[in-house]
Amino acid sequence: MIKPKRARICGYQSYIIILVVLTFFLPDLVYAQYGPRFWPYWKDGRAEINTYRYKINYAGKIHGGRALLVYRVEPVAARSGLRSVSPLSAEDRVDTIKLVGLREFRAGLNSFRVLTSVSSPLQIWHLGDKTFRAVTPIRSRLAVTDFSGVLYYQLHRQEGGIRTELHSNVEAEGDRVRVYRPAAPILTEDDFFVRVRELKASWPSGAYRALTSPFFTRFKHVLPEIVDVEVERNVSIKSSAKRIAEGGLITYLIELAGRRYSFNVEAKGVKKILNWRIETSGKKPELLEEAELIASERVNFADSENKDLEKIAEKLGLGK
Repeated sequence: MIKPKRARICGYQSYIIILVVLTFFLPDLVYAQYGPRFWPYWKDGRAEINTYRYKINYAGKIHGGRALLVYRVEPVAARSGLRSVSPLSAEDRVDTIKLVGLREFRAGLNSFRVLTSVSSPLQIWHLGDKTFRAVTPIRSRLAVTDFSGVLYYQLHRQEGGIRTELHSNVEAEGDRVRVYRPAAPILTEDDFFVRVRELKASWPSGAYRALTSPFFTRFKHVLPEIVDVEVERNVSIKSSAKRIAEGGLITYLIELAGRRYSFNVEAKGVKKILNWRIETSGKKPELLEEAELIASERVNFADSENKDLEKIAEKLGLGK
């Protein structure tokens, strides 16, 4: 993290003041700013639905299925981190990118459904006398259902720390409640699917800290923990990826907790995720999960009279 520097007022007073201000606030700018294309695309309130061909390694075998990533802007109350049905004051309102993710697959007779919800702040926000950077999600949830039972996880960013709850039908996993009080802001693994789209800012290569996803609690029986993260960001005009984005690709390579993510994202426009792959780290990587974009549409969920919704659902493969 860049440390603020003291400037000596001299003949270059204005220049030095600007430099010091930028240096002091750089960590916040990295996490809290977003580009000029952001609001023209998102301000109409429509959600963006992306469907993916999906594969997952479960019990040593690869299973096919489908995945969805749904994004929209959603204001929430700072104290609760929840969407309010009544108007929010400027002090209590926090604009977030709401990500809802769905993974579905079958393994033999067993049917799995994984639902993820992440409210990722788009701004520096305040709660009481504390100020929070747009780093840790205000709230996130994950629910896994299969024929053996249910796992439910919730994270809530509060004044006293990051409170998590884990409830599972497996004795070794929970019920558990834990409060994390990290010395510096931390990322979360589920929020990677927001951050790589650079909706807030580009994500510079470097070392970070992150809370691992409860997704792997169910499938690998490893409890969430705060770990070191290594991020590598590359931009290329040409790529061997199956789908070439107009204007090139941004590739993110992210490594943590024995897992390595690879994201291919559009370099221009709204930077949709074209594909991702998760595999184990090491000399002989093992596939954990991969997905390839099928289709993307923007939809107004409130418009129930829209006659094109059935056509949109068919295009996205949601009717199958």
